[in-house]
Amino acid sequence: MVASAANLTLNDELFYRVVPEDQGFDSDYAGIFHFRIWKANRWIDVVVDDRLPTMDGALIFMKSRAGDEFWSALLEKAYAKSREWSLVSESERESIGLTFDADGEFWMSERDFLKEFHFLEICNLGPDALDQDMLTDSSKKKWEVSIFEGAWVRDTFWVNPQYFITLEDPDDDDEEQNCTLIVALMQKNRRAARTLGAGLFLTIGFALYKIDDPDHCPNPLDMAFFKFNPSAARSHTFINSREVTTRFSLPPGTYCVVPSTFEPNQTGEFLLRVFTEKKNVSVEHDEKVAIIPPDDNVRAKEEDPSSERAQMLRALFAKIAGDDMEVNSLELQKILNMVFKKAAVEDEGENEIRSEQFALDVCRSMVALMDDDHSGKLGLEEFRALWILIRTWKNVFTAFDKDGSGYLSTFELRAALHSAGYLVNQHILKALVLRYGNDDGNIAFEDFIGCAVKLRTMIEVFKEKDPRNLGSAVFTIDEWLENTMYC
Repeated sequence: MVASAANLTLNDELFYRVVPEDQGFDSDYAGIFHFRIWKANRWIDVVVDDRLPTMDGALIFMKSRAGDEFWSALLEKAYAKSREWSLVSESERESIGLTFDADGEFWMSERDFLKEFHFLEICNLGPDALDQDMLTDSSKKKWEVSIFEGAWVRDTFWVNPQYFITLEDPDDDDEEQNCTLIVALMQKNRRAARTLGAGLFLTIGFALYKIDDPDHCPNPLDMAFFKFNPSAARSHTFINSREVTTRFSLPPGTYCVVPSTFEPNQTGEFLLRVFTEKKNVSVEHDEKVAIIPPDDNVRAKEEDPSSERAQMLRALFAKIAGDDMEVNSLELQKILNMVFKKAAVEDEGENEIRSEQFALDVCRSMVALMDDDHSGKLGLEEFRALWILIRTWKNVFTAFDKDGSGYLSTFELRAALHSAGYLVNQHILKALVLRYGNDDGNIAFEDFIGCAVKLRTMIEVFKEKDPRNLGSAVFTIDEWLENTMYC
């Protein structure tokens, strides 16, 4: 920390980016200061008060030789990394030769350095920190950088996030007409995960695959692709480190970068950065969120109104609904819990799903999905339309719960949603697993129904505000709260 702070003073632009100029002890002093700290590819503004620990009238931790200079001590407080060093006693500091003036600089022999230190990390400026004054006269080139944030969910290699990188122009000075590509994969928020019982770092790495026809390949790449196509390049190692970085020299073309953990079924967040000498085209290779028709083999048919089951269902609906022939969420719950295990099996189906009764909250979401007039109730025709959806979702769950466990894995969930008519990407899948999965990331039948209902509702609400299918919509705060709170 001392060396990092000292290095800041060598570059005014970087110093004032970390220690903003618009603050001091003179005018408008409020007893607080703010600093900008670079973390996981973004600047975070951290505010601290002006209280600093002292002993015998002197600062205990980082300090400047000038008695009236406090930015370094306040920055250290904002960074909140002084606790470890404070646990080292003065005698231990003397025994390892780490007693020095508070100027941010110390010297030691190479032998002692190799003896006392196991790792050396060299920090470098990112492309956004370079300006024309920093670039040398012999080279005015700057790295082109693409940045992606993603996460691993519990599953196997081929369902990891995928990123397409297109290299168009070879490097100027490359005799083989290749392109320089640097891939850096960093784990995020692992210290927070460690407090919850996880290890500090996962064992991570990445692979690159050559894509011969990017316009006509599966989206995302499927298991068959990885089965029959070897990787074109890989990270130099898979290691339990905060970041893995490898430099490549590759012919122009399109490549798929697949970041992954070494062990399957591990979860975590990551930051992927791709650097090239020439401009590149980088996109996440995944599906666009949409509703499509469900697969024919799971789609429930509309029942013949004269059939015994349809008449039984109508009679039960009329009995519970009463004179107004409408049901609220509590009455809908009664109907579903009474008839589901007896009458919801498709004509050709024979297997029942072992499930708890439908929760009231799920039934509320069902009413919100079908309630076009926002009356809080469903009429008979709305119920019939809902019943077709429920039977379809049940057929889907049965088809993809191949081991009959009563749960869908993360991989099975994405495939099941696709079969039910929902296209979701990795980011949405992660949110769904966190919201509807158990501790192992598996989805029970009732949670799958709740997931399908909420997805359909939210997509339809969005589509109403995006009639031109631009992928963006504008909501007022009233509209947003009305729609999200009701569903």
